[in-house]
Amino acid sequence: MENTCNIDQRLNEEILFDQNQIHLNIIDNQKKLIDEYRENNEELKLNLHNLEKRLVEKNRSFKINNAELKNTLSRYIVNYKKIQEKLNLVKESKNLKLEKEAKKIKFYQDENTRLSSELLSMQKRNDIFKENFKNIEMEKEKISSKIKDLNKSIEEKTNIISSPIIKSTSHDAKKDVDKLNDKEQKSLDEAISRIFAKI
Repeated sequence: MENTCNIDQRLNEEILFDQNQIHLNIIDNQKKLIDEYRENNEELKLNLHNLEKRLVEKNRSFKINNAELKNTLSRYIVNYKKIQEKLNLVKESKNLKLEKEAKKIKFYQDENTRLSSELLSMQKRNDIFKENFKNIEMEKEKISSKIKDLNKSIEEKTNIISSPIIKSTSHDAKKDVDKLNDKEQKSLDEAISRIFAKI
């Protein structure tokens, strides 16, 4: 009878030991997964930071392009006014200076044509910049989506075994990422608003 109790007790101890080992292995695997997700998260944050730097550079480029367009448009308007003035003078005077004035008008018309061509070229470049900016914006959305998916995945993985240490660590990490995303999102939204306000 005593032997049977000892055998039962030993069997129970072995079962408990095996179960404990299984739980420890699962916890180790969870920790490895969390570390891997954190590394991926850091890489995505770095990509988002680089994307933000590229957006700032694009913003500078848009500002320069916008200034060039304004200058070209101003010259176009000034030349147009000069042509109109010259045309009025020619119509009013109708004298021997007509040929000389006609040459000046021809020069200004040629200049206008050249400036119009420049303006068209600038507008095409501006369209290309806008398209590139749109592509960057889409890339930003993809990266933000990946970070959110990773956060969800970390939450799901850490909920397999209820461990208060893992849960609190995962919760704190998620809060940090959410705060960072809000800050970066706000910064990018402000940059985008400034770009479109000046176009």
